Amino acid sequence: MSLPKFSVNQSLFVNLISVIILIIGVTVLFGMNREIFPNVDFDRVSVTTAYPGSTPADVEKLITVPLEKEIKEVDGIDEMSSSSTSGMSLIQIKIDPDEDNKQKVIRDIESAAKRVKGLPDAIDEDPIVEELTTKQYAVIEVSLSGNVDEHTLQGYAEALEDEIENIDGVAKITKSGYRDREIQVRVIPEKLEEYYVSVDEIEEALAARNISIPAGEMNTEDTEYSVRTTGEFDTAAEIEEVVIRANDSGNWLKIKDVAEVKDSFKKESIIYKTRETRSINLIVQKKESGDAIDCVDKIREVSDAFEKRCPDDLEISYVNDYSFFTRRRLNVLKNNGWFGLILVVFAMMMFLQKRVAMMAILGIPIAFFTTFIVMGMMGITINMISMFGLIIVLGMLVDDGIIVAENIFRYM
Repeated sequence: MSLPKFSVNQSLFVNLISVIILIIGVTVLFGMNREIFPNVDFDRVSVTTAYPGSTPADVEKLITVPLEKEIKEVDGIDEMSSSSTSGMSLIQIKIDPDEDNKQKVIRDIESAAKRVKGLPDAIDEDPIVEELTTKQYAVIEVSLSGNVDEHTLQGYAEALEDEIENIDGVAKITKSGYRDREIQVRVIPEKLEEYYVSVDEIEEALAARNISIPAGEMNTEDTEYSVRTTGEFDTAAEIEEVVIRANDSGNWLKIKDVAEVKDSFKKESIIYKTRETRSINLIVQKKESGDAIDCVDKIREVSDAFEKRCPDDLEISYVNDYSFFTRRRLNVLKNNGWFGLILVVFAMMMFLQKRVAMMAILGIPIAFFTTFIVMGMMGITINMISMFGLIIVLGMLVDDGIIVAENIFRYM
């Protein structure tokens, strides 16, 4: 028996299946994550190492070459390339496409990078191993700006960052336009000559005071404590009081006598501005399992509430809302769906029987909800790619619905 004959003879069963499809489809649809792009693994890994103030030649010799020698011993690597620039080493690794356990290869690369000995002490942190993937990406960029000093702006940016990090679905926040604190000691040449002091003496005096070293352990009956001797500077005033030298008469020569100490920030390579004022931007990434639209809505809600507690001179704005594209695609799909439905209803009501028209119209939601069920089973999310496919298919469903209904009307 053919499928059309079976459907006609078992109409009750077919109608029951259609209702079940609609119910399950709606349930699956509201449980699907909405995001900009589908999850894609590119089988590529990057190893990044920062070495501030170094030349490309030093980076190549001291960092890139030792890392490459150790990493190339890892099994499962297809090819490897590197670039050494001022203050930065970047190694790009392509994993063999035939490799079954790619996560093991990534872990081996991380272990190899940690095994490298003799890297310069001046590097900011250990080599960073990152997998190139679309699982985590930025969903929105929150900008803080206004007529406030930079210390105040940083304080509010850190407070807002803490609140956004507590939102379910947020994976990582990166700050742009945020300059690290830097206490500058600007020597006065005339004073150096007057007191016969060299820059080396000033450096030695500062290094001797700015320390943090372990000093052993202290044991009690119940607890063991690790003790550290700390003498790190916290303020510019502490640096000003550092003694460079002293004589038997009790006269001390301090930093403030030969230099100007200023509590400032590191020099930036890029200046971020929003509405013509300096800004700090919080670039928020969502978790792999998070819903982009829900995540952005929560971030906006928290940020708007935070802005109300801030002074009037500070403004919070949204520079880039990447969920906009997802919302727009969803609206296109929704609007096209309604337009297609109205078009089918109008065409069929004009030329065919109402019963035949309703049968063809019901085919559109049943087809879509069947698709949503399959998408949910395969782990496919609602993203720009899947929605683009649904929008294209929608036009085909409208055409097919009209043709099928016309054929039914002809043979009834």
